[in-house]
Amino acid sequence: MPSAGTIAGGVGGVMALLGLVVGPALVYLEEKRHFRQLSIVRTIAVVQVWIALAFLEAVRLFSLKSIGYNVRMQAHTACGRISGLLFRTFFDQYVIEGAEKLPKGSEPFIIVANHQSMMDVAAIFALRLKAAWVAKTAVFVIPGVGWLMWLAEYISVKRKNKESIKQMYASCKVAVKDGWSLIIFPQGTRNRQTTLPFKDGAFNLAAELGVPILPVSIVISDDLWLNGSRVKIVVHDLVKDTTDKEKTKNACFKTIMAATEFAK
Repeated sequence: MPSAGTIAGGVGGVMALLGLVVGPALVYLEEKRHFRQLSIVRTIAVVQVWIALAFLEAVRLFSLKSIGYNVRMQAHTACGRISGLLFRTFFDQYVIEGAEKLPKGSEPFIIVANHQSMMDVAAIFALRLKAAWVAKTAVFVIPGVGWLMWLAEYISVKRKNKESIKQMYASCKVAVKDGWSLIIFPQGTRNRQTTLPFKDGAFNLAAELGVPILPVSIVISDDLWLNGSRVKIVVHDLVKDTTDKEKTKNACFKTIMAATEFAK
């Protein structure tokens, strides 16, 4: 009979293979809803490379974890390294505006950014921050990519599930206590055609934990997937006083969106 390891490896391989076919197709269809022009070749190639590289790295780190190694930081670093490779290979890289505003100390904070494309995730990684993502649970089952997120101990949440949201808040508090910043897309989902309002979660957390918020604008032009145009990441001033949740939310929304208006 085949061993448990052989079976697990076979299942993982099948899932990765399915991910390389199904994942890119789903991403293409989703991005097509938000961008007027796409290159199907570029879009699918980006996702396939992302999944393949993440799968290989996840397998390596699962092996280390199984024998007792703490691989959290390695998984987090791998996510950033793969994102950088995608930008260098398929796009005109990226530019960071306001990099001098990135906090220099080790105190945690919450990064909030607009959300309009799957490449927003890669863009945030370009900032090279010790920060845990807060993402919907479905993302964690994506072959390779989701596995790395799990190994990096990022925080999952089921939308409109009170128990899951409660657990998410608890996990965020633990992450901050452990010295990790948090990354949250306060719009909840991506959209380029409509400017979605910010939800309260990130700002409730900031007020409750007494941590500052770093607003970030991700500027993506409409020919991203057609011509591989450059992505711009704009880092804004740190909002240190987050006690007034509504005021902080409105100020961050105005700041972030003002820098992205010309992108469409």
